[in-house]
Amino acid sequence: MIFSSTLSASKFVNYCSIVWRNITTKTKKIDLILASLLFTSLLLGVRQLGWLQPLELLAFDLMVRIRTEEEPDPRLLVVGITEQDIEALGQYPISDEVLAQALAKLSQHQPKVIGLDLARNIPIEPGYQSLVTQLQNPKILGITFIGNNALESVPPPPEITEERIGYSDVLLDPDGVARRNSMYTSTDTTNILSLSLKLAIAYLASQNISLELTASQELQLGNTVFKPLLANSGGYQQIDDGDYQILLNYRSADNVARQVTLQQVLKGQIEPSWVKDKIVLIGITAPTVNDLFDTPYSVAKTGNAQLPGVMLHAQMVSQILGAVLDNRPLFWYWSEWLELSWIALWSLLGGVLVARSRHPLLLLLSGIAGVGCLWVCGILLLLEGGWIPVFAPTLSFLLTGIIVGAY
Repeated sequence: MIFSSTLSASKFVNYCSIVWRNITTKTKKIDLILASLLFTSLLLGVRQLGWLQPLELLAFDLMVRIRTEEEPDPRLLVVGITEQDIEALGQYPISDEVLAQALAKLSQHQPKVIGLDLARNIPIEPGYQSLVTQLQNPKILGITFIGNNALESVPPPPEITEERIGYSDVLLDPDGVARRNSMYTSTDTTNILSLSLKLAIAYLASQNISLELTASQELQLGNTVFKPLLANSGGYQQIDDGDYQILLNYRSADNVARQVTLQQVLKGQIEPSWVKDKIVLIGITAPTVNDLFDTPYSVAKTGNAQLPGVMLHAQMVSQILGAVLDNRPLFWYWSEWLELSWIALWSLLGGVLVARSRHPLLLLLSGIAGVGCLWVCGILLLLEGGWIPVFAPTLSFLLTGIIVGAY
């Protein structure tokens, strides 16, 4: 009888122990979920304030540099005005006479269109009348610079009609890097397309492809719709999305197209096939003129790490043509709720990893593997044109794990 009572008491104690373990296990699971949700909420709040944007942009730049560089775009030719050109001519800006000679020599080789990435709003004698004659060519496009205010703006060449003018303004991110391709903007007086879009439209016209607007007011060329970049697309938070802009998909660091110098053009040292049916861009590449921009590649380059403005416009033109004619992917982004779910998922994974294993070495290896997997996902998607947050989920994964481990 005593033995039976002792056995019953033992069973009761075991039963209570099992119940308690189940309760504590469930409590830990609930605590884990709550900790994950709480930290994710805090991280998302920080992200919405834009504090993680610089880190996401650095991550984006790194992933861009990891990609294999593409071959130069065979549809483009860049005529760069180099330091050697300026020394040979003995002046800058180059005179109207020299520019007229260059345009005449290029035009005789029948380019599809010529983009003049030079401010020519006032005569630079000698040779003004010769330049006026050349600028009547409907294949020559000029630029205006809109700037942030009237004091910064530069008017277009008065000799070129309005429909052959595009703006040359470059959008810079808060860290001074050019990552965006501005295609269309509105001023107080007019709507205007960018130089790069104007050049692409002129090139595509021979293939019966023209610019259209979709029902949702998105720009379309052929079957390609250019969905605009929004203030919170990808790793961005609260950027100025006033212009119609897309994320710039660089073809390579600095070899987007064949390049020749102004002296080569003037001396007839270029092959006609380099020009015929091509888009020709003329602009300054001499570093002393300071028409230079930081790109995602700049931080990893030595020497002259910045890209001349004319080369940047070539990148933009190539992106548009590649998307329309080559099915080269444009960047796309997840919706806001999907990005939030992605960050929350990695926060939960970080907590689960620590909750299931307390061995330091195993945790270290698992953490490295988890972060590596996350970044591989980001890189693979970027290769297909998708830009998703990687730094925010990395933080949520690591810091949630630390919090759960400390608990």
